[in-house]
Amino acid sequence: MKGFAFGILLAIEGFLYNVPDEKFGKTYEYTIAESITWLAETDRSKLICANETCNLVRSAEYNSWPIANCEEFLGKVVTLYQGPHLFF
Repeated sequence: MKGFAFGILLAIEGFLYNVPDEKFGKTYEYTIAESITWLAETDRSKLICANETCNLVRSAEYNSWPIANCEEFLGKVVTLYQGPHLFF
């Protein structure tokens, strides 16, 4: 589980690295909504890792996140975000 959690943290870092700057900053709620929407709609095959040395999402590369894992994670993030907002 420790390695899985670390992998998720690296993926989140990579996702946020790729989100365009204009999606950040107005409010926290705006930043979250715009980032999730952008990630859900973008061509994820073009995402790169934060150090710009490899692709973020590729199934055939040992240092990239498998496509199926990416799709599952982002699907759950979108579902969670679209669900009941208990704190807003």
